[in-house]
Amino acid sequence: MASYLCVILSVEKKLLSYKKSYIKKFLTIIFKKMSDKKPKRREFLFTASYAVGAVGVGAVVWPLVDQMNPDASVKALASTEVDVSSVKPGNTITVLWRGKPVFIRRRTPEEISEAKSVKNGRFKTS
Repeated sequence: MASYLCVILSVEKKLLSYKKSYIKKFLTIIFKKMSDKKPKRREFLFTASYAVGAVGVGAVVWPLVDQMNPDASVKALASTEVDVSSVKPGNTITVLWRGKPVFIRRRTPEEISEAKSVKNGRFKTS
């Protein structure tokens, strides 16, 4: 409220610099009414009802958004941990993830260099 009053007073000073007296009188009456205005019970009730309404909307929307999150059992199946320290270069292991096989291969340095030497132009994009 204080910042609005400062803005109003600064605007009032600029507008009152006009030389015509009827504009000065009109603006003085308007700004005096606005600056003398004190908060009343009705304004408090409006603000309080807006706040309660906002909390109510949040209380209704929260469960709707929360039900879109995956179930705990789905989250538990979403990740798996595999110990790949025992896999030697050139070997492949098969792990089940969500009931489907996932193949993990530790490539040899020759396989890595062969894969790096392939030019990207060989692949077709469609």
